Amino acid sequence: MAAILRDPPTPPSTDADPKRFAIFDKLLAKESDDRYDSFTDVHAAVRRLLDALSGVKTAAAPLAAPSPTGVRRTPYVGRNRELADLGQHLDQAVLGRGGIVLLGGEPGVGKTRLVEEMLDLARERRCLALTGRCYEIEGTAPFIPFVDLIEECMRVMPAEALRTALGDAAPEVARLVPDVRRQFSDIPPAVELPPDQQRRYLFKSVGEFLERVTRQHGLVVWLDDLQWADDASALLLQHLATTLAQWRCSCSGRIATSSWTSTDPS
Repeated sequence: MAAILRDPPTPPSTDADPKRFAIFDKLLAKESDDRYDSFTDVHAAVRRLLDALSGVKTAAAPLAAPSPTGVRRTPYVGRNRELADLGQHLDQAVLGRGGIVLLGGEPGVGKTRLVEEMLDLARERRCLALTGRCYEIEGTAPFIPFVDLIEECMRVMPAEALRTALGDAAPEVARLVPDVRRQFSDIPPAVELPPDQQRRYLFKSVGEFLERVTRQHGLVVWLDDLQWADDASALLLQHLATTLAQWRCSCSGRIATSSWTSTDPS
């Protein structure tokens, strides 16, 4: 235990190519300044290594977020029928008929892996795939899954495209994610309204933001563990569900949005 804290890790093999293990060396570095700043940096380093080993340079999609696990997974088996069903819903969304799919099942039956495979299919269709998670923790701040979605948009969207998508909704979106205001100094102050009107205005603004994202790109959203969602998040999802059919992709005049929810029946 003392060696783990004190000593540098032992190289895997004296005959090994050091470039293949440079990522592990950086991940295991004792000083935080010597490690990666974010998981996005780790994903990019792994991708560069895989490209180098295969001898093929892969062109990265401008808005292609990494897979939820950030690593290449083993071949997918066992849920082909369910994956085909999800693929059909995805096709319908791309063709102009978006909606919500609820996925349920006992713990350990493969819900997460199934959704991860579906998100990969969405990225192959050049959709922007986002993930928001709910947590079984009392006192969790409201709107946590939607905060995840907005923060992921900030990570993967170019700044100009993100500011366009925010539009007039920026002050309300910044209520949920203050980093939005720090990134864009031109955002005006939020409008102060009575509580009931304030919630409705917030819901409307978040919907407008996601709709504008949809106009730029197809959008697929995974809300994980919805059974643990706070009341505010559930109400916001209900509001968005009533407006999905009105979201249009400006380049094709068709709906280009599909929202996917993974949940346990309990």
